[in-house]
Amino acid sequence: MKKRVVFTDPELNSEFQSKGFVVLKNQFSAQQIEEAFRAIKLQSPIEHNMLKGWQSNIVTVPYYSTFLEESHISKKVVLDVLMNVFEHFLNTHLLNYKIIQANIFNKPINTGFVCPHQNLTTVDESIFTSVSIWTPLQNTDIVNGALHLTKGSHKKFEKYRNANIRWSPLKASRKIEDYLMEPIEMCTGDVLIFDDSIVHGSPDNKSKTNRIVFHSIAIPKEANAIYCKPCKDSIEIIQVSDTFWQYFKPGDKEPEEPIIKKDLFIEKVYTIESIKQEIENSTTLYD
Repeated sequence: MKKRVVFTDPELNSEFQSKGFVVLKNQFSAQQIEEAFRAIKLQSPIEHNMLKGWQSNIVTVPYYSTFLEESHISKKVVLDVLMNVFEHFLNTHLLNYKIIQANIFNKPINTGFVCPHQNLTTVDESIFTSVSIWTPLQNTDIVNGALHLTKGSHKKFEKYRNANIRWSPLKASRKIEDYLMEPIEMCTGDVLIFDDSIVHGSPDNKSKTNRIVFHSIAIPKEANAIYCKPCKDSIEIIQVSDTFWQYFKPGDKEPEEPIIKKDLFIEKVYTIESIKQEIENSTTLYD
């Protein structure tokens, strides 16, 4: 199946399709980033909440994410500000994309490990590609928990991903090094764009300051956002609104309709060796 073009620049698009990510240098000034963060802090209680992790009967994490935020006020402020920040960038570099989720991630001092995973499935990935737009508020490196990516792992492993669907490879290993990841060191104002199906994670922040990042998820304008709902041995694919993923959090009542597709779900069994084989395999879930 022909891949839907993601980038307006053919060379960037080719690099992205091959690796699953690209980094664009110096897209924002430090002043632009700081002013956006200041606007968010002035309009919401987010600064206090950023110092905490999050715990529920669904998931416990040692970092802050707007995705897990209780306050809809904070969620709306982050969405409004980051949509404004990324608007020109989006229109310049991505081909007809729209933002459906905006986040601030904070990795506090001496914690914040993010285990290997693939992001939420928010579109039909046999046709479309959802992307994460990731820009740090400070330089990021291995010391403060730089994002690590597994080059070429996009569109592999798990087709249907959600907080309440176990990511099967984790049964074999939670170690970043077992997924052949490489650290992506960045400067303030650089932008990383990656396929949401790429395997990624990050180590603890061992620096003396918080490691904070702006993050947005964008999908093609013509695509419908979806929610993957586990149901015994199947997955129900439910169409949701473009704002659904900004305000939904794990543990909330799941949507029930409209169901646009139902697919058989059989959990895969992985070993460390089969994880590496899947990464190195040239075929994807949709070939």
